[in-house]
Amino acid sequence: MNNDYIFVLDTKGLRVTSFLIGLHADTEESCVELAKMLYPNHTYLVGTQEMQNEFVANNKCYINGNFIDYVPEPVAPTKAERIAEIKAYYDKRFETLEQTLARRTLSGTSVVDLQEQYKKLTQEMIAKIKEVK
Repeated sequence: MNNDYIFVLDTKGLRVTSFLIGLHADTEESCVELAKMLYPNHTYLVGTQEMQNEFVANNKCYINGNFIDYVPEPVAPTKAERIAEIKAYYDKRFETLEQTLARRTLSGTSVVDLQEQYKKLTQEMIAKIKEVK
């Protein structure tokens, strides 16, 4: 038995859903009408089981009559994510300073240079966080 579908595609050619003709509606026309009612402002495409496999199993898009590999758009990190990255970077550096501070304190060695480094790193971190837009 051949499965025929109505594919609902977004503006990037990604399949939003599929309607199986004979299951979701009796005819191709009634399936298209159902798709239009449930998913207005989309593209509707009549297709076969092989096309369904391309969309689902192979994660393809359908653009200008051809299947192409889906390439997700890069997502820019949010301001909060960029700040968290900066803090994580400096937390590792502060951790190293803290370990060195503990060793020097236990051995009775001067820690003045570590205090200066800590102040400098804190100022650097604050400056980088302020640059985030």
